Amino acid sequence: MVVFAGLSRFHLSNPGKVTAETYLPALCTVLREAGFDTRFVTSVAALEGALDRALPAFVVMIYREEHDIPSGARLDAALARAELVFNHPETGRIVADKRRTNEVLTAAGVPMPRMVSAADAPVFSNAVAESAQPVQVVESGASLDPFRYNTEFIDTRIEYGGKDYYSTVRVMCIGAKITHAFVRARDAAQNDASVHTKDTPVDARMINDLHERLVEATWDHLSDIARRVSDALGPGFYAHDVLVERESGRVLVCETGFKFDNKQYSGALEPIRHLLPAWQPFHSPADNARNSAPHLIAALEERLAASSA
Repeated sequence: MVVFAGLSRFHLSNPGKVTAETYLPALCTVLREAGFDTRFVTSVAALEGALDRALPAFVVMIYREEHDIPSGARLDAALARAELVFNHPETGRIVADKRRTNEVLTAAGVPMPRMVSAADAPVFSNAVAESAQPVQVVESGASLDPFRYNTEFIDTRIEYGGKDYYSTVRVMCIGAKITHAFVRARDAAQNDASVHTKDTPVDARMINDLHERLVEATWDHLSDIARRVSDALGPGFYAHDVLVERESGRVLVCETGFKFDNKQYSGALEPIRHLLPAWQPFHSPADNARNSAPHLIAALEERLAASSA
């Protein structure tokens, strides 16, 4: 049995993490077809009841790790009974803090920008918590705010059509396996190295070109990153934001977090979805769930086989 547990104030409908009304039903349909019963719970008592009725059970936690992590001794005891927990609150407490994430993942061999305490070279300065926060590129020699997340600046500019764009790769994973990855870009003439979906030009030729150069060309690196992050943090539905450095070609994780689907990216690229062959199978939350489900099923079956060996 797979139990989806929405134990935060948003319950299962968690903005920015999952399009619950379409992603979860589609995922559950594929799980049931593969022989896994599914349950939805929104309280610790309901989780305990589900675990009482069916073991072994897998738990998928749904919450915003930035400021809404479920906690408590009773929850800890319930989760300890599960065969496997995706998005465990212990993991959430790590990824909620960018500095702690960097420390844990760097120790696990995940390539990440080096944290710094002085601006001996340009520094990328971000909020310690939360995503999509204002960032600064601090010039060499300037003072740093020690309460921010300060790392070496990674130049991600890539040329297309005679112009430079800052770029990132978002790598969507279930556990150690990549389900899909996509590029985002921002015109470097805007003088802002922070790249989000809203910055990405709605240009199919450009997106396909960058996908080939930033995703396909680095796939082995991305796969190794996915495995190492999962080994370090445990199973989860992850979005790893990855940087490809312009001069060296280094592939580094700038941050990670829990995420099931990318509705904002789907909406932004709706006019050109049919021109993006790598993105098309994951465009809608339901299609995303159906095409990602085999990776979840493989992880569940692997765990069951290991437990019975």
